[in-house]
Amino acid sequence: MELVKICPTCQQPLNSIKDLKKIEIKILKFINHFQKTHQFSPSYLEIQHGLGIKSSSNLQRYLKDLKRKKFIDFIPASARDIKILKIEGWLNE
Repeated sequence: MELVKICPTCQQPLNSIKDLKKIEIKILKFINHFQKTHQFSPSYLEIQHGLGIKSSSNLQRYLKDLKRKKFIDFIPASARDIKILKIEGWLNE
């Protein structure tokens, strides 16, 4: 029997790293490292430049996919609004 982690906000099951693309893992690791270093979330432009993503629309799509997969959420009415919902050991690698 496998235990399923539940999102504290929406009470939906959280997915696993197996459900992510390589770029989505890189984005999560970048956000996690930035938050630990600066004590706040990176801006979308900082993520885009930090990972060499050329198109802002691609970054928006990746972030929406991460939200749909229940790995991140956005804090309403906040400029640096990304919140990681699921922090595991692989994020620190």
